Amino acid sequence: MNSILQRFAQLIENDKLAHLYLFCGNGKETNENLVFELAYQIIMSKSLKPNLKEQMKLGTYPNFYYVATESNEITKEQVLNLQKEFTKTSLVDGFRVFMIKDAHKLNSASANSLLKFLEEPSGSQTIGLLLTNSLDQIMPTIRSRSQVISLTNDEEFKNNLLDNDFSLLQTTFLPYLTDNLENAKILVSDERFINLCEVGDTFVKKLTQGEISFIENYHKRRILFDNKEYFHVFTNFLLDLFLDVKKAINGLEITNLYYLNQVNQLKLKLDTTTINNIVSIIQQTNVMLRSYVNLKMQYENLLTQIEGVIR
Repeated sequence: MNSILQRFAQLIENDKLAHLYLFCGNGKETNENLVFELAYQIIMSKSLKPNLKEQMKLGTYPNFYYVATESNEITKEQVLNLQKEFTKTSLVDGFRVFMIKDAHKLNSASANSLLKFLEEPSGSQTIGLLLTNSLDQIMPTIRSRSQVISLTNDEEFKNNLLDNDFSLLQTTFLPYLTDNLENAKILVSDERFINLCEVGDTFVKKLTQGEISFIENYHKRRILFDNKEYFHVFTNFLLDLFLDVKKAINGLEITNLYYLNQVNQLKLKLDTTTINNIVSIIQQTNVMLRSYVNLKMQYENLLTQIEGVIR
C-alpha cells in the first residue's frame, strides 16, 4: 500500500493526476482508509488549512464530497447532489475531490448521471476516486474513463499464510474474506469457512470429472444459501477459476496454483467461447446478488446454467 501512496505523491508533485481513478480492492476497511488518505494527500497539496483531515472526515470541508450507501444501490439523487455541489463556485482554492465507495452499486440511472458529470467536468482541479470490490460490475463506459488501480496483494498475503502453516486449500479461500493474519486464524476454525472450502473444492473436482450436482451434500452447501457474503465468495472463486482456465489456454500464468492440475485438465475440455459464456453467467449472478434474492434458487440456477453451457 505504501507503493501506491508513493506513486500518487509523485503524480501530485509532477502535476500528472488523472481526473478519475477506479480502485479495485477486496472490500476491506483498510482499502477505504487508503483511498481516503489519497484524497487527503491530493487536497493537502494545494491547501494548508488547519484540521483539514478532521473536516474531511466530518464532511464539512467544501472541496471533498463522499458518496456511500448502506442499501443495495447508489441512487441518481446522490450523484446529482454531488454534481450540484461541484458545479458551485468553491470558496476554497485547490483540488476538489469526490470519493464514491462501493461504486459497483451505481444503478443504471446513477451511473449515467455520473457519466454526464464526467463529460462536463467542473474544472481541471476536480479528481474522482471510485472504490469497488467488484470490478466486473462496473459499467464499461465508466471503467474505460478511469485509471484502474488494484489495491490487493494476494500473493504476499498467501505467502504469509503458507509461512504460518495454513493449508493450500485454506490459502486459496482466505484472501476472499480477509487480508489480516489474525482474522485468518479465527476463520479457519469457523464451520462456515470449513464448509465453504469443502463446497468449492468439491465443485472443482466434480467439474474436472464432468459432473456438476447441487443435490448432494445439501448440509454443507447451506452456507451458500444462508449467507450472501459466502455465496459471493463462491461466485468470485468460480470467476477466478474459469479466468485461470482461459489464461492457461492462452499460455499465460494462472493465479490459483492449488488447482493447477485441474485447470490444465479443463483447458483441454473447454474452449474460449464456452468459458466466456460461463464468465457471463457468473457475472450476471453477482449482479443478482445485489438484490434480495433466494440464494438457494440462485445457486441452483447458476450450476444448471454452467452445466448447460458445458454440455
